[in-house]
Amino acid sequence: MTTRRRLRSWVDVVIALIDRVPGPPWVTYAMLVALSIAVTVGLRVLDRAPIDALVIAFAGLSFTPFAVVDYINRAAKRALADFRPALGELEPEYDELERQLATTSFASGIAGAIIGIGVVTIGNLTVDGAWGVSADNWLGTNIVTIVLQVILNASLVSFLLREVGHSRTIARIHRDATNIRLWNVRPHNAFARVTMLAALAITVPYVTAAAFSALSTENSVIAIVIIIVALGIATLLFVGPLTGMRRRLVREKERQLSETDRAFEVVAASLHKDVDTGDLTSAANLDSVMTALGIERDRLKKVSTWPWSGDTLRAFLTSLGIPILLWFVTGILGRLLFE
Repeated sequence: MTTRRRLRSWVDVVIALIDRVPGPPWVTYAMLVALSIAVTVGLRVLDRAPIDALVIAFAGLSFTPFAVVDYINRAAKRALADFRPALGELEPEYDELERQLATTSFASGIAGAIIGIGVVTIGNLTVDGAWGVSADNWLGTNIVTIVLQVILNASLVSFLLREVGHSRTIARIHRDATNIRLWNVRPHNAFARVTMLAALAITVPYVTAAAFSALSTENSVIAIVIIIVALGIATLLFVGPLTGMRRRLVREKERQLSETDRAFEVVAASLHKDVDTGDLTSAANLDSVMTALGIERDRLKKVSTWPWSGDTLRAFLTSLGIPILLWFVTGILGRLLFE
């Protein structure tokens, strides 16, 4: 029986090509970022076109989504490996789950490209020069600007659609895993690192671009909308896939606490019965059991049912706080420069 060959998305093809370049992939990504900025600035200087901070931000961010996707792919593989002891009946699906978590579907790539091209087209046609494209510019300047904008927006939309699919995969893993153990927290927290990185991938590029545009007073309202939407999407990407695991851990903790309480009640009843009959030969043993059950209950109460570690949560909250700080700083700079 032959296995049907899956179509690769253009995002995965680009990442694979970059990975084949000799040397660490981050060097290639850094060179692409530097080249994008250099070409953009160089063409605008030669063309005597305005060098807008937002246009430079778009150029610098054009190839960063591929680097982010590559990094998250590796993080997703590590997370699944950490979660593996909890898979249980899902263990035979390990290879397929890894593939789903570390690739972008062909459909997501196509949809992302179409939407990305649409966003760039509408953005450039709405207001002349708003996105750095103008009839006054040389054709080559406009073409390079549009190409970089398409790469950025198409890859970002593809990434967002991919993460929606990945969120469903993570939620399904959390729902169907059959070997969840309350005391073994490593698997519970494994995917929080992945969802946190996905949230960062949304906040950093869009909020950075919004912060740059905030230097121009006429773009301040658009910048605020971009920041609010980006932070909202980032929160959903981080928390959404983990809610199922949170519910499972809460139910498991309540179940174990209930069992401990029932056991404590049984032992206490036996002790009272012995006291009533005057037979205290087993009182010391019963008292020891009650003490042990009390210790177990106290430990159970301290077990966290949040599917993330404290470090991961702090990193996520910091990622939300930095854009807000950046917004205030750029707002102050804007007032100083333009008033």
